[in-house]
This record gives sequence, C-alpha cells and structure tokens, in this order.
Amino acid sequence: MESIYKKRKIIFICILLLFIFIYYLCWCYLLKFNASPDELMRYLVPKYIYSNGSLPTGYSKDAIYFLGNWSYAFYPQMLGGVTSALFMKVFSLWTHSDHLILFAARITSALFGTITVAFVGLTVQKITKRIKIAIFSILFVAFLPQFTYLSSYINNDIIAAAGVSMIMYALVSNEIDHSWNLNKILILSVGSLICILGYLNSMVFVLVSAIYLILTLIKQDKISKKKAINYFIIYCAVIAIFCLPFFIRNFIIYNGDLLGMRSFHNQYAKWLDAGGKKLQFPYTSNHSIGALFIDNDFLVRTFESFVGFFGYLSVQLKPVFYLFYFILFYTGILGLFIKPRINELKLIKNSIVTLIVGTILLIILFLYYDLYIDYQTQGRYLISALPPLALLETLGLSQISKVMRMGRIIKYSFTLFYVLLNIFILCHYVYPTLVL
Repeated sequence: MESIYKKRKIIFICILLLFIFIYYLCWCYLLKFNASPDELMRYLVPKYIYSNGSLPTGYSKDAIYFLGNWSYAFYPQMLGGVTSALFMKVFSLWTHSDHLILFAARITSALFGTITVAFVGLTVQKITKRIKIAIFSILFVAFLPQFTYLSSYINNDIIAAAGVSMIMYALVSNEIDHSWNLNKILILSVGSLICILGYLNSMVFVLVSAIYLILTLIKQDKISKKKAINYFIIYCAVIAIFCLPFFIRNFIIYNGDLLGMRSFHNQYAKWLDAGGKKLQFPYTSNHSIGALFIDNDFLVRTFESFVGFFGYLSVQLKPVFYLFYFILFYTGILGLFIKPRINELKLIKNSIVTLIVGTILLIILFLYYDLYIDYQTQGRYLISALPPLALLETLGLSQISKVMRMGRIIKYSFTLFYVLLNIFILCHYVYPTLVL
C-alpha cells in the first residue's frame, strides 16, 4: 500500500512539472521577439550556430549586436546557445517559420526553468520528508512572476538558476546522508558545469561548492580515502570534459582571454573611439560608492525586478503586488527562527552557510558591476540565488503555518491564490503589451 502511495506521489509531481513546463512554453510562444532584456543579442549566438553549424566568435559579423560592437560570442558561456540551436535544428525538420524557430530557441529557457523547480522540490523533500511542503516549494519558485517570465524568453539567467538548484540538492543530500556517493557527485558536477557554461556570475556557487566538497571529502569517515579521491577526480573530470574545450577555444582565439571579457570591452572601446554612442554608465560616474547603499531607487527597483518587472523594465506592477511578495518573503525568514525549524536547519548548517556565502558573493559581483561598469537595477542578475532563497522561504513559511495551526483549506487556498496571482499578473501586465 505504501509503495502504491509513493508511486502516486511521484506521478503527481511529474504531472505538476509537465504542467509547469507547458505553462512556460505557452509564454514562450506568445511573447514578442526582443520585447525582453537582451533577447535579440542573446539570440544571435544560437541563430549563428543554427545557420552555420559552428560556434561563432566575437568577431563573426552575424553574431555582433548593432550597438557597441557587442557580442556574447566572446564569452565561453555557450550552453544556452548550443542547446537552443539544437532545438532550432529539430524544429527546422518540419518548419522554417521564423516565429516557430524562435519558439524552439526559447524552449531552452522553459526547460532549465523546469529543471530549477524540480531540484528545489527534491531538496525540500530531502530535508522535510513531506511531499506537500516539497510541492509548495516547487510552486513558490515556478510561479514567482519574474521567474516565469525568465523561463519564457532567451536569457542565460535562468540557466544559472538551474545549475545552482542542482548544486544545492547535492550539498544538502550529502549533509543529510553524511556521505557522498557517485549519484551526488554527478549531480554536483553537472550543476557546476551548467553554471560555468551558463552565466559567469553564477560561478561563485561553483567555487564555494568545490570548497565544500573538498572539506567534506577530507572529513568523512564513511568512505575510504581512495574512494574520496576517486569522487573528486570524477567531479573534476566531468567539469573539465565539458567546459575546458570552450575555455581553451577562448584562450586560442582571443590571445589568452579565457573569459572573453577583455576582448568584449576592447570592441566596445573601438566603438567609442569611432564616435559611437556611450552605452554604459557606471554608478560611480555621478555618485559616491556609499550612496548606492542608501539609494532608495536602486534598492526598490532591484527588489521589484526580482519579483516581476517586465519588458525592458517598462511594465511595472502596482505597489500592492510588490508589497504582497515582500511580506511573504519577510514572513518566511521569520519562520526560520522558530525553534523546531532552527533545529532542522542545524542538520544542514554547512550546506546553508555555503549557499549563503555563494549568494553574498553573487551580490558583491552585482554591486561591482553597477558601481564600476554599468548601473542596472535588474533583479534578474540575482535570480540564481532564488533556489537557496526558496529553500529557506519554504521551510520558514511551513513552520509559520504549523505554529498558527492553519487547516488544510487555508493552506490549499493560499497556494491556489499564489498560483492564480501569477497567472493574473502575466495576463494583465504581460499579455496586453508584450505578446504577439
């Protein structure tokens, strides 16, 4: 009987994830092209691969944006472009419609968005052993308006979130089971390579998780030293096999520029020298460093665009919606300090600390970019921190509901309201302005 119940739960979760994936695909199909940040510039990479059957360089004419001499082809983060190009090739067997080929490219975002929510759910299930709390965590992430939006157009932020969610699951699983195994090592390595080839800033989570892996392999006594060394070799090998070719390629093409950043900025400098319009405005060009941290516009806009701020930051929600999500986030954090939940968090304290350090480093990179490169109040640059945030929020909110002795009807009603609110926001704000 218990086996049948477990199978039913698994089937239900799979159906839920399929529904979420289809929901994302609907928006992938509906959204106008280039109505969202960076989509045109991002699309140039998979379009080049699809058309030419090879990777572009930052100097490939068809991969260069019409402003700034910019090209994302300078960067080794090609996972999104290659995956989108594969979907485009498959679709081209049946159609050559520009819109359907674009839709095929966007499937990558829907796929990685679904992977993210799946691993957040698996992590919460691992900690709580309660399927209902795991389901809520899935819905919490999947139906955050900005996350849904990012899962619907071409961008690399959503890819990074997927990588971080896999890293999170591997770390938490190890700490709960007090041991690494091949499955966890593979999940950690795949999550890491997704971050490395997905979005540059998310590599901070690779760094902290690698340190965590080394320390835990040294300290663990459930496995032999030989097996620990083998696990570390496997971890490094998987990452190296998939990532090194892209970095070696960069090293050769751009004269030692592994990350492509120097070459990217050199091309922008040539644009300016040729009389091109200045396109990047660092915060420190007009303000002091300290002013940023008390800049109300920066703090509010960053939060708003983390929750839901659509188009090129042109479609803003009413304040009441942002207030709802702020209260929800705040309540979830408060719930973490209720004693039973604190004891639960102690079981995974090393994983939590690792993820928090990764999040802090991500924020530091975000602040550095705003201060010294280009001031942009875009919360999507922090979306890769959503998986660990969602983990903490879910644990906190579930504890609040337990302490307040909320009945099933109230819990189910709130969850339904949360999902319907997402649908309402996207239909009311995105559909009238950003769809075909």
